[in-house]
Amino acid sequence: TVVYQARLCPALVCCSSARSAAMEAQPTREYIRFEVVDFNCKALSKTVPARHRTGGVFMYSGAIAMGANSVVLTFPEEVGNAGCPNFKLVPDWTTEQVLPWACKPGVSVKRVYCEQLAGSKEGSIKNQAVPRTVCMKMLDELKNFGGKGYEMLIGGELEFTVMKPGDDKGWAPYFDGVDILATLQNSKSMDFCYDLERDMEAVGVDILTMNAEYGAGQLEIAFAPKFGAEACDMTATFRTGTKEIAQNRGLMASFMARPFGVAGVGNGGHFNFSLWSPDEAGAGSAPAGGGARERACQKKP
Repeated sequence: TVVYQARLCPALVCCSSARSAAMEAQPTREYIRFEVVDFNCKALSKTVPARHRTGGVFMYSGAIAMGANSVVLTFPEEVGNAGCPNFKLVPDWTTEQVLPWACKPGVSVKRVYCEQLAGSKEGSIKNQAVPRTVCMKMLDELKNFGGKGYEMLIGGELEFTVMKPGDDKGWAPYFDGVDILATLQNSKSMDFCYDLERDMEAVGVDILTMNAEYGAGQLEIAFAPKFGAEACDMTATFRTGTKEIAQNRGLMASFMARPFGVAGVGNGGHFNFSLWSPDEAGAGSAPAGGGARERACQKKP
């Protein structure tokens, strides 16, 4: 038996060390995802170097009408009548956040939620088919209804299935068995849940409880409420973030109603809400969670 021993050239080792040191000394590269949520609550985005944040960012207007695999499901008249052009994105900079699960050493990634103009020129009206635009319009109508200033406090919980690579390039449930709320069943996915809760807290999604549900690989996560558009953004952030965190682990998280077909238990969710009006006496005391807690102290149901 002949044993060969490889030796690294000192010059190569020196070069590699110098390159590593130089990379560590470089400033962090910053990027921003200009993100639109489509009809299916799927995140669509363009990643832009932060130095170009004030430049115009455009996106194909028909993208919001496509399904999970870019298959056109239905086309809104607002898009079809315009000829399906690129529309300029309108970022809401109050939603800009660092996404901890998307960052890595030397790279910082932020996300800002956007609407779209129904045209490429400044002054164009907004694309009324974008879900976030529809949501904002409805919240404005609620606030102006009868001059009451109503706001909606929204919370709830979502169910989803976590999967791991299975046989024949398919996917299998992350854990087997059906034992809802059982501590030993919960523990099969807690490492994933711990990462999820930590990263979600950093983006303002205040997770209240985490547990296994009634399906193989199925989890149920409840979160504290927020007012208005913040609640809608929170839900979109949770869904996309959960899927990306799972993907980073070599897993897949699906919010599909039945990711394994008609067999088994389906995923769902609860949409809980209440209407609040301004408290003239400033004596509202109903409980609320997360970022809504401070505001709830100034409102009454």
